[in-house]
Parts: sequence; structure tokens; C-alpha cells
Amino acid sequence: MLVVYPRYAEALRGLEDFEYAHLVTLLDRVPEELPDAPGQLVQVPFMLQHLGQAVGVFASRFPVRPNRIGLSLVRVHAVRGRRVEFGGVDLLDRTPVLDVKPWEQHLDVPGWPARDVASIRGGWYQRADVDWSRQLARWTGEIVSR
Repeated sequence: MLVVYPRYAEALRGLEDFEYAHLVTLLDRVPEELPDAPGQLVQVPFMLQHLGQAVGVFASRFPVRPNRIGLSLVRVHAVRGRRVEFGGVDLLDRTPVLDVKPWEQHLDVPGWPARDVASIRGGWYQRADVDWSRQLARWTGEIVSR
């Protein structure tokens, strides 16, 4: 759950009409500066650990980065006063939220509606051999039947 300062409560008006929103965050528990050790900008994401394949942090969602800005797409469940209830979050409790921006398919899916979403390149995520429907269901707490 997100609770905004009282002075920002009015800024949440209309957010409940969106199914998804981006949370722009400050990853305040990540070191302010990367250690100088070699390899800090290249990591093995957890979804590639079985392959041992390393990628640059700009090609991953690895939390240790040259900056501490985070971006999370969450499902908006309800907005009640200063509170936003959401699901699918990949943040630690009490992570500072800098901004909230609604997700909207016409703006956020490139080429909408003509382009097939499956045709959008997804880099190594497409090669990771992940059952995405089950993985996303686990992250969002939703049931997926197969």
C-alpha cells in the first residue's frame, strides 16, 4: 500500500480508473555509489542463473545500478483517500515513492493497436525459458489455470 502526504491526496484523483500504474521510486537501500570492483556493471540475473549468462545492468532489472531510481509497474486495486492499494509490486516495504504515473496501453505499448505485443523484442527475457504466465501470477498473486 502507498500512502501519500496529505498535501498530495488530491493528486490521486482519477487514478482508480486505471488498472495499472508506474511507481517511480528511490532504491534507498542500494549503495549510493557502485563499488569500484570489476564486474559491478555486469551481473547474472536470477532468471539466467541456470545458464550463468551475465548481462549489463542497463539490460536487466538488477537493483545495484549507477543510480538508485526504480520503476515498478503495479496493478491498482483501490484508491481510498491518501491510500493506494496495489498488487504486483517488486519493492521492499517503506521504499520511497517519488511519483505515480498511470499506465495506458495507447501510450505505453509501442505501435498500439496495430502492433502485436508478442512482436516487440524482449532481449534475453525471451530466451530465458521462463513460463511467464506462471511467473507473473506468482508475482501478482493471481491464479493461472492451464
